[in-house]
Amino acid sequence: MKPASLNHARKVIKLVQNYKVTGVVVVFGALYLPLTAAYKLNLFEHIVVLFHYLLELVDNSEFVEATPVMMFVMVAVYVDLFCLRRKTRRQRDDVQQRIDVAQQRIQVMRETLVVVHHVVHNFLNNLQLFRFEAERSGALTPQSLQMFDDLIIETVQNIKDIEDRDAASEHVLSHAPATKDLAA
Repeated sequence: MKPASLNHARKVIKLVQNYKVTGVVVVFGALYLPLTAAYKLNLFEHIVVLFHYLLELVDNSEFVEATPVMMFVMVAVYVDLFCLRRKTRRQRDDVQQRIDVAQQRIQVMRETLVVVHHVVHNFLNNLQLFRFEAERSGALTPQSLQMFDDLIIETVQNIKDIEDRDAASEHVLSHAPATKDLAA
C-alpha cells in the first residue's frame, strides 16, 4: 500500500472511530433501501405516519422511502457529535490536570532548590569562618589552607552552574507547548 493511501486509510479509520453510531446507521440505511425495494418491506411505517405532513408536501416517492433513513442518519450524527464533544472535553480536562500536576511538581522542586541553596551557602560561609580561625591559629599548613580555599571556590562554582541550569530549564519549561495531541 502506498504511503498516501495508507494515510487516507488512517483518516477513514479515525473518522469511523469518531462517528460510530453514524456509521452503523449509514450501513443499516444502505441495507434497508435495497431490501425495501426488493421485498416490499416497510419497516418504518410508524415514522412515516409521524411525518405525514412532510410526506404530503413531497411528491417524490424515492425521497419518501429514504426519509426514515435520513432521519436516523441525522439522529446518529447528532449522537456521535454529542459523544465526540464529551470525549474531547474529557481529554482536555485530563491534559489540563496533567499540566497542573507538572506545574505543582516544578514549583515544589524550585522551592526545594531554594532551601538547599540557602543551606549550602550557610555551610560555606561557616567554613570560611573555620578557615579564618585555622589561618589565625596556624593549625593548618598554607598548602592545606589553599586546598581548603580551592574546595570552597569549586563548590561555589558548582552551585552557580546548578543555578544556571535551573534558570535555563525554567526558561525552556515556561516556553514549552501546553498540550499535546492525545488522539494521535
